[in-house]
Amino acid sequence: MGNPILDFITNGFGTIVKPITDVFQKKEDRKIAHDAIIGQLHAAQQAGDQEVVVNDQHLEQVLAGQLGTSWKDEYVTLSIVGIINAYIAGGILQGFGYPHFLEGVILGVKTMVATGIDVGFIMNATVMAAIGLNVWRKI
Repeated sequence: MGNPILDFITNGFGTIVKPITDVFQKKEDRKIAHDAIIGQLHAAQQAGDQEVVVNDQHLEQVLAGQLGTSWKDEYVTLSIVGIINAYIAGGILQGFGYPHFLEGVILGVKTMVATGIDVGFIMNATVMAAIGLNVWRKI
């Protein structure tokens, strides 16, 4: 039987790290889908086909390819997710009697807002970018 406090911290850390690992998994999934659609298009060209049937994931990949992502997009996403994760970690630490971490996170966000950074907009934009392809396709 494990230590309940250690188990709680381990599970909390896994919850905090999961969004970051999901970003990298999605990137790998996009690469696989991209390779699949390129192969399908080349096969159709060689066969002289005028139409290509693609599934939902392939269509999303074609649309994503037109957006032109870069390392900067990943950096912004990880930075915003980092703020959210810092709030979660701060709340957990505050529950164990260490309020200074959460106070530091709150002070950091207040400082960003005071210098003119619209943190709310950036968080909304990051979430919309993550789900944007699906939202735009349904409009």
